[in-house]
Amino acid sequence: MALSSGQKLLRFDRKLGARLVAGTDEAGRGSLAGPLVVAGVLLDYGCLRDHKVRPLGLLNDSKQVAPERRETLFGPTAPEHRAVVDGDEKSAAIAAASIVAKVTRDRLMRRMDALYPHYGFSSHVGYITPGHSAIVRERGPSRIHRRSFQALCYLSAEELAAMSA
Repeated sequence: MALSSGQKLLRFDRKLGARLVAGTDEAGRGSLAGPLVVAGVLLDYGCLRDHKVRPLGLLNDSKQVAPERRETLFGPTAPEHRAVVDGDEKSAAIAAASIVAKVTRDRLMRRMDALYPHYGFSSHVGYITPGHSAIVRERGPSRIHRRSFQALCYLSAEELAAMSA
């Protein structure tokens, strides 16, 4: 009997030999409107029992699952949770994740400075500053600049204000 896609996914995770397996993915990266949603799921294979694993046997890439089934799978894969506004100021776990994300991103941007020395990535690490905006206007965006935000993010405060007036 052939394994379902979800059973194959669970088998892969179990072959990793770890009790805890974390996964992350995003939705909305390629859309023209709306938010980018990033989700992280931590499966504790030491606690999962047959009745809890059975629904996970239906898992697959979200693009391969019918919308109704995605809704059904959401419950077992998204345990009770809550958003914490300004969580990096209130929660040790969120603060730790914030530091990991920031240091990782800043290190990557400093490495990009060697590839694109004219842009000053080692100082502003890709965030909008007057100097960064000026060099993008002068040289144009590099290969790592976000094209989808180009129309607005390099404008000055005055230019943005004029657009909304």
